[in-house]
Amino acid sequence: GGGGKTKNTPTESENNRTAMVRQDGGRLVPVLLNFLRRCERGSSEQYLALLVLNNISIPSDNKRLIAMDHGGAHLLSRLLCIDPSCHLMAIVLVNLSFADAELRRELVAPSSSVQLVDALSYTLLMATLAPEEHAARPPLIDPNDHTIKYMGRTGAEEINLSPRKLLAAALAEDRKYR
Repeated sequence: GGGGKTKNTPTESENNRTAMVRQDGGRLVPVLLNFLRRCERGSSEQYLALLVLNNISIPSDNKRLIAMDHGGAHLLSRLLCIDPSCHLMAIVLVNLSFADAELRRELVAPSSSVQLVDALSYTLLMATLAPEEHAARPPLIDPNDHTIKYMGRTGAEEINLSPRKLLAAALAEDRKYR
């Protein structure tokens, strides 16, 4: 063996990350998520909060707590729709769904309120646009209040936008240009 950890035996680092999430009455994750709601997009503060969230999302014992119990996957999937270029946000979402098959099934279920597949699909669709294609299309999300501009009607408000509705609007827009 190469001296690595054995399967199902947490390393000291994982134990520290798990303890960190549970200290002080488990306040770290809610505070981080609340902070991310208010952070300026692309700011060093957002990057730091996401980096911490990424690190604490690695231990298996933290995944469900962050993703479902504290609503981290729900919030991050919406924030990713607002800023599809935020790679670290996508990495955190992938980390949360990695190595826990039951949690992953819950996160990607069509009936899930998280709408993770829709958020990731929207992000991938935006990533496939050439810069000139992206520039030629009207924005689907109002940067001031994060409402969805969909067929002249307004979607959900603030951070509670629907990745499913956003993906549908983006696909409808995509059909106009292809």
